[in-house]
Amino acid sequence: MIRASVMSRTLVRLFGVFLLLTTLGAWSFRRQFAVANACLPSRLSAPESSSIDKEHPALQAIMTGTSPYRSHKYLYVRVFGDGTVEYHNTRDIDLTKPIPLVTKKLAQEDMTELMTLLRLPSIQKLSGTFEREDMGDVREALDVEIYRDSEVQQLSLVNFHNDRNAPGRPPYTVETVRLGCVIDRLGERAKSSDWQSGECKNLPKVN
Repeated sequence: MIRASVMSRTLVRLFGVFLLLTTLGAWSFRRQFAVANACLPSRLSAPESSSIDKEHPALQAIMTGTSPYRSHKYLYVRVFGDGTVEYHNTRDIDLTKPIPLVTKKLAQEDMTELMTLLRLPSIQKLSGTFEREDMGDVREALDVEIYRDSEVQQLSLVNFHNDRNAPGRPPYTVETVRLGCVIDRLGERAKSSDWQSGECKNLPKVN
């Protein structure tokens, strides 16, 4: 009986320690998540913030993310006709400074791929909002603007990086996925990365 009582108290203590560590771990994760998001700007002025002399970009994408902790908004990628690309570097964050606007030059083959895609009639017809399911309690919206002479084509890709369509919402078409994949690839190339999602890797090439 005494041995059983001691074992019982030991189990109770271990369970209490487990609950304490779980609580502290969850609190620490929430705090880190909130601090990381706190450094992202809540507002961003789009074409006016460009370092290029009053030239409209060929394409621009603004990322807006929302979670229970904070909303954030930043320049995902902005591409100009001469191959110049701009983006906010969210991978190297200094909490004491604003997110830097990085300017680089894309390879000619990347620009050719983008401009060829933007000229496709199926891409020119895209508009409105395409939506997939939220990723847990995180929601991402990529607001895309394509500049065509005096007109601006606008569309939103919600939760593009999730692969499950949201019930009752317009599904992602092949053309929408293709555009999202090119935007992703240009953003990664600007960061000297060749990463692609599995969905983008398996996408049929345009003839």
